[in-house]
Amino acid sequence: IGMSNYNLRRSEDAEKDLEAFLKNYPGHSRAREALYWLGRTYLRAGKEDAFIKASKRYIKRYKDQDEERIPEILYRLGIVYAGQRDVETAVSYYDRVMKEYPNSSFAADSQWAKGWLLYKERELKKALTLFDNILQQRKDSHYAPQALYWKARVSERMDDPGEMEKSLCRLCSEY
Repeated sequence: IGMSNYNLRRSEDAEKDLEAFLKNYPGHSRAREALYWLGRTYLRAGKEDAFIKASKRYIKRYKDQDEERIPEILYRLGIVYAGQRDVETAVSYYDRVMKEYPNSSFAADSQWAKGWLLYKERELKKALTLFDNILQQRKDSHYAPQALYWKARVSERMDDPGEMEKSLCRLCSEY
């Protein structure tokens, strides 16, 4: 029922149903799925602290059992902490995804999110390094054109018009 309410965007009902399920059936074979969707319900409802708590609980319990959802959860934790302006914690979650789950689609997302966060925080050299890494390691990803554009913008802000022009010309010719 909790999943149905989630899919119907009835967040309050989904939250109540999933919390009740986990309380009444903590050892049930679907408890892992219920905890995952409870975290997503919290996130959708803007309850970031509850999302963080549920996510950390999920990671602690299922780290060795769920190679698929753990990188997603770590990435979403990074997004939440970035939104709270806790840059250090956000970066640590993005780094975990890239290090522990390098072949996950969320590794590319984390690499981009980290570079973008560092750019916004005016950590230009670090952002430039990440954008360059995307262009080298993930040149076929949908992040490559963005990385190239923002590499040009970083070069502009770092007063390197030659590198800026080179990046923009490459952007125009490749994409």
